[in-house]
This record gives sequence, C-alpha cells and structure tokens, in this order.
Amino acid sequence: MSVFHAHWGLMNSLGHRENILKDGFTHVSVGLVYNEESSPFYTINFITPR
Repeated sequence: MSVFHAHWGLMNSLGHRENILKDGFTHVSVGLVYNEESSPFYTINFITPR
C-alpha cells in the first residue's frame, strides 16, 4: 500500500471524506507505522482550535 492508496481509500469512504472536507479543522496530523510484515498502517487526526 502506498500513501496514494491510503488517501484514495480515505476520500472514497463517506465518513472519512466528510471529516476531511469539514470546515473548522485547522490542523491535521498523519502517522505511519509498519508492522512485522512491513505492511503500512496510516492514521489521521483532525484538530480544531479550543
């Protein structure tokens, strides 16, 4: 899996896409880690100001 495939998957998931396009988020953090089989796992956190 590549970053392209991770992004494609997020944008083609209704819930994830709605969050990505939601107004109000000012920052995003993205994480990537590989398991023992070298398979990547991605995470994304959306941040709003307090």
